[in-house]
Amino acid sequence: MSYEIFARKYRPQLFEEVVGQRSVVQTIQNAIASGRIAQAYLFSGVRGTGKTTVARILAKSLNCLRGPAPTPHPCAVWGEDDPRAKSEPACEACRSIHSGAAIDVLEIDGASNRKVDEIEPIREMVKYRPAYTRYKVLIVDEVHMLSDAAFNALLKTLEEPPPNTVFVFATTEFDKVPATIVSRCQHFEFRKISHKDIINHLMEIARREEITITPAGLSLIAGAADGSMRDAQSLLDQAVAFSGKNVDDEALKTILGTIGPDVLFRFSGAVLDERPEAVFGLVEEVIASGYDLRFVFGKLIEHFRALLLVRTVDKPGDLMPLSPEGLQALRDEAAKVSSEDLLRYLLALQQAEPGLKYSAMPRIYLEAFLVKLCHFRKIVPIRELLRDVASLRPEGTPARPASRPAAGPPPSGVSGGPRSSQRTAPAVPPAGPAETPAPAKPAAAPSGKDAFTRVLEKLAVDRAPLAALLGQFSSVLVKDNTLEVLFGSGRGFFVTSIQEKDIRAVEKAASEVLGRETKVRFAEEGEAAGGPIRPGRELETALKDPAVKFFMDKFRAQVVSADPIPARDPGPKGGGPPENDA
Repeated sequence: MSYEIFARKYRPQLFEEVVGQRSVVQTIQNAIASGRIAQAYLFSGVRGTGKTTVARILAKSLNCLRGPAPTPHPCAVWGEDDPRAKSEPACEACRSIHSGAAIDVLEIDGASNRKVDEIEPIREMVKYRPAYTRYKVLIVDEVHMLSDAAFNALLKTLEEPPPNTVFVFATTEFDKVPATIVSRCQHFEFRKISHKDIINHLMEIARREEITITPAGLSLIAGAADGSMRDAQSLLDQAVAFSGKNVDDEALKTILGTIGPDVLFRFSGAVLDERPEAVFGLVEEVIASGYDLRFVFGKLIEHFRALLLVRTVDKPGDLMPLSPEGLQALRDEAAKVSSEDLLRYLLALQQAEPGLKYSAMPRIYLEAFLVKLCHFRKIVPIRELLRDVASLRPEGTPARPASRPAAGPPPSGVSGGPRSSQRTAPAVPPAGPAETPAPAKPAAAPSGKDAFTRVLEKLAVDRAPLAALLGQFSSVLVKDNTLEVLFGSGRGFFVTSIQEKDIRAVEKAASEVLGRETKVRFAEEGEAAGGPIRPGRELETALKDPAVKFFMDKFRAQVVSADPIPARDPGPKGGGPPENDA
């Protein structure tokens, strides 16, 4: 007897033997048992999930001669050398359907019979009652390959089929089947078979065939099959042909062309340990081994997904079919960074995948991207950057109070008006009569700074550059319904950089923070005393600026030139708010 491949030898013959399609099988069995048999069925799903197999079992169930009516448990046809062939003989109808000799069960390929002229004889055939069986069953595989004219020719027959005639359509591309056909059928979606179900089925085949293979090897085959049982059986058949009954993992890697976990760990180690110099050697190694770089990139995405999974899930073993040693290796690798960093790596890999696919130089693209990943952890989040900028102070200015209890005289150049006009917080009662100068309130200065800090936090959400610029303020006073923001002496260019739309945005945020309509005024502190910047000293002055120093350190920048900016009239110093606020 000629050799029979695993995919045919272990093809399910009963509904109970179908793997991974419980909902579909149970629905069809219940319909047969209750006599609710539809005139047409449409099975869709990826390759190797059991569509044609279930169609053949359905044909046997409708025509099995064990009883006077269709049965959800038809006969199983065993091989001649199987002892069950004598103890459990199959009926004539099931044997003929199993061998493909049944006249009333016709199976055709939609790709080979796609024209309307080839469909017409089928329409003529179904007009007549079954000759030898109970039902006439027409199975059309890859039905989406039929032409539009062929589909139209079937419409009337599907809507009003002859008695005891059942159509079964199978397709891997459901979206190509016309809606007029779908509406006349009962549609069943065949899902991909789970990794665990494939491994268990392969393990049973290996036991029967006396094949020695490790669980890790079975996992490699199941992963390469990608939800297709037929593919998994074919790969196991190929592995046995390559290495005999004893299949080792290295032989499987050679057959499947998969990348070993050690290579993936070396890539992730170079990224997480920030070793860009190791990237080029690793890329050279995978190219020399004959791997396609796009395939390698896809495996890297899966590897970083596994790292994120073990970093965030309590029981990752339930989601990944790995050995305890493999899970521990992933945990050790993922412990090098935070889960937020792993998420950033994974998202960056996914976003870069299309670029590698269409790159004319995929090697350079991959090397440059991996080097970029090595530097990802050096990137400073914008909120931290804004906090650092806001914490800077101009040179020579006194330290601002860090907490509310601080007390002391107000900054020079901002006092001089009657204290009764200042409001520090809603809980503080107003000062005494205007004609008698009131003592300085301890919380006056902090309340202004705290209020403006909250304003900056609001602006940082939508206007981050503006918040960074305003973070260079020197002092803040709240006078009646006006928030007066002062910049240090010699820093008038910050004032001139603020536009009218910026002022409106700040006033809106200040009104929300203080709970009342508030105007905002910006001015330079001590301009008259300090005088303008002397010509020729602009670059020197800029290099001494703490904000410039901060950005030079953070971004390794250099100041190329510095030009003076004519300062606008900052308005009166001290006193109350100006008469005409803009």
